[in-house]
Amino acid sequence: MSAHRAIVVATFALVMASCSSSGSTGLPSDSAAGGSSAAAGPAVSGPLVIGLEAAGSKATVGSKGGSIDVTSKDGTRFTLDIPADALLGDTEVTTTPVATFGNLGFDAHGVVFGPLGLNFLHTAKLTITPKKDVPVDRQLMFFFSDDGTQFGAAEPQLDTKKIVIMVPHFSGYAFGDVSLPSKAQFLQRQASAAADRITGEVGKIFLEERQSQLLNEHENSALLDTFEKYSKQWEEQVIKPRLDAAKSSCAAGQLAIATVLSYERQRQLIGAATSFTAADIYNLLAQAFPVCEEEAITKCKAAKDPSILMALWAGFNRQGQLLGGADFAPLDEEKAKKICKPVWTASGGGDGLTLSGIVEDLTKPFTLNGSFPGATVQFAYFPTDEHGGAHTYMGSGSGMTLSGNGDYTISGEEGGTLTLTGHSHGCVNGGGCRDTTEVVTLTPG
Repeated sequence: MSAHRAIVVATFALVMASCSSSGSTGLPSDSAAGGSSAAAGPAVSGPLVIGLEAAGSKATVGSKGGSIDVTSKDGTRFTLDIPADALLGDTEVTTTPVATFGNLGFDAHGVVFGPLGLNFLHTAKLTITPKKDVPVDRQLMFFFSDDGTQFGAAEPQLDTKKIVIMVPHFSGYAFGDVSLPSKAQFLQRQASAAADRITGEVGKIFLEERQSQLLNEHENSALLDTFEKYSKQWEEQVIKPRLDAAKSSCAAGQLAIATVLSYERQRQLIGAATSFTAADIYNLLAQAFPVCEEEAITKCKAAKDPSILMALWAGFNRQGQLLGGADFAPLDEEKAKKICKPVWTASGGGDGLTLSGIVEDLTKPFTLNGSFPGATVQFAYFPTDEHGGAHTYMGSGSGMTLSGNGDYTISGEEGGTLTLTGHSHGCVNGGGCRDTTEVVTLTPG
């Protein structure tokens, strides 16, 4: 066996296996980013469990084309438009709505067309009309095989607000109302199912190749062509869904980048052309960075541990440098401390009031002490979140008492100087009531 063929044979399956598991990539770890490896994978796995309605419909469509309309028991309407010359002759088309998707993870409405596997000479269109409108950012259109083993995002018609799916051949098609995490989980599940299927097909080829080698049969000159065939499938059915899901979480972004990196390294081993350049991969890191940084900030604040954010910055910078790009963030330990373990010195006031104090956590109740002409006062703040909440105050002196309440907001850049703006309504015994505004500067340090 030739040396070139030996390299191809030795790495062909490795490409698929290593891309499937993603392997060790040196990417910032999930623990540093504050995520979980589980967040990158699907919430449910395995084939789709599909239950069909008991009754469907039939219609004969010929070369002139036609329209088929059916409404499921849940009120979803499906309209299939087959253009002229899409079929060579009369074909009996069956249409069966889906009653349930047993393990999909979100609400969906689908239909199965037959005869399964029928290919159109010109693409048909399926219009799905749900009982109620669904925002565009929550819409997911997907295809599936009748046994649920193959599924994925379907091609939508781009120039319409209606839910229209392009149908090149018969299979099952559906529409789901999904959140971003659910959409990402579906795409990850699609990629995992495709990875298992392609890896299995490649394994079968290698069993045959091994037998050929051991029996000293002729060399498989088409092995590289076979590799490219499965590479294209891998890019479309594994890498693309993982890239589409990458922005849903830090872990999902890491999985997408790791899959691309592993795939490209294996292509280099066999001398195949590059599919993703270093610049492409750097751009993927740039897209993942803000998501990962946000998760790291959440975790480091909860733990009051600046090293979590520092590790995230260092990890992304290292990967950026290896790809020939700029750093994503300066390794500023003081900034990390201000973000993750902040202490603010408060000073300010308004309308004759002065306020001061130390604030250690903007998400937990805190107090500021102050003075009013002839009286001392204390403000108590009760955060809804780190950006604001409600407050009360009480004070006394010079024979008077004062009290009030209101709300407040906090604005400013993360890790920098913040501004607390309060709006109060208060009264002084014997002196009437009035509305006031307090402005307090929160200086990190």
